[in-house]
Amino acid sequence: MRNRQTDSAYNMPIPKPELMQRIERDEDDKLDILIIGAGLGGLGAAISLLLSGHSITILESTPTISEVGAGIQCLPNSTRVLVSWGLEPLLSRHATRPRRCSMLGWKGGVVSSMDFWEYERETGAPFWDFHRGDLHGALLERAKELGARVETGCRVVDVDFSNDGSSATAILADGRRRTADLIVGADGIHSRCREILLGRGDPPVLTGDLAYRLLLRTEDMRGDESLRGLLGGTGQGEMAVRYWMGEVNYLLRNGELFNMVLLVPDDMPAGASTLAGNVEEMRALFKDWDPRIPKLLALCKSVYKWRLCIRPGLDPTWSH
Repeated sequence: MRNRQTDSAYNMPIPKPELMQRIERDEDDKLDILIIGAGLGGLGAAISLLLSGHSITILESTPTISEVGAGIQCLPNSTRVLVSWGLEPLLSRHATRPRRCSMLGWKGGVVSSMDFWEYERETGAPFWDFHRGDLHGALLERAKELGARVETGCRVVDVDFSNDGSSATAILADGRRRTADLIVGADGIHSRCREILLGRGDPPVLTGDLAYRLLLRTEDMRGDESLRGLLGGTGQGEMAVRYWMGEVNYLLRNGELFNMVLLVPDDMPAGASTLAGNVEEMRALFKDWDPRIPKLLALCKSVYKWRLCIRPGLDPTWSH
């Protein structure tokens, strides 16, 4: 068995990911591809396929593409893909690079910790934290830069296939039809494309949990010494991620925002995905936790509840 402490192979620095170079294809070798959905998955698929030399049109159901969501964490297995897509110069302006990750008990005692920067040296790719809107905006900009066409107000309700399987047609809610060599479904957790492929209803699987998600202004925290300690210094090297057993927090936008996610059992009614939450109810659930948690929640004016769902692998598989 190999030993991390003595085996020199483990200590060799891993190079940064290489930039993907765009493949230039002849017209008869290029696919005309429709991607359903302009979220993170759809834009990521678009960038990868554009770099592979294909022609991409993205159909987005909403009338406009706007900033939504809160914090999102990208670990090295995903950031190395983002770097290879040529996104590092743009994303590094928006990313927070936490130095430490601490795992805490619900009363605040340290269970374990990890040096993210040391792990970054081992993997050759960084830990990045973003406001989701910043990550989405960078992906959108890169996709357009590579030539993606993005059309909004295009809600796909069905997909038809040619008899010989050489093309597929997306049927929009307003009756328009868009035909392409290939259609990629990237329409979110409640995917209509997935159900069309399977030929049956296929709702996401409930985890039994929901998340309270909130963003606090760090300037509101600085008046309390115990909360000020959660902010670290002003440099990236002093920022941290903290996981309480049931809560996670980290800084966004160069330390201007404090992102919190708190997990509790799901009590939302059937069919709901996101609902306005009751701040007092949330505070009561965490009143006996680490004293810093109730102090943070006292700064919260409003909150939303997000039902947590998962998607098992497709059966039958989407590829063959």
